[in-house]
Amino acid sequence: MSNCEFCSGKHVDAEYVGDGIQTMGMMLDQIFRARKKEKNFLENGIQLKDGKLLTFDNSAAEYAPLAIEIQYCPFCGKKLTRKDV
Repeated sequence: MSNCEFCSGKHVDAEYVGDGIQTMGMMLDQIFRARKKEKNFLENGIQLKDGKLLTFDNSAAEYAPLAIEIQYCPFCGKKLTRKDV
């Protein structure tokens, strides 16, 4: 079993916000830090879903997250297998 948090399905927060207009949710979080994140909830970061889907969000959950299927973990290099849903 891998010790990689990403392979375990944990959310990896974004570490950099580029130039451009931030969403209202992002600005409110910076001011108040009041919103509570649900467990296993993707917001402004990446997460592995169903074993091979790299999901990502940069809209503070204001829009649907996007996903691509990957073969290897980008952090530890482990070969991934798709989980039956």
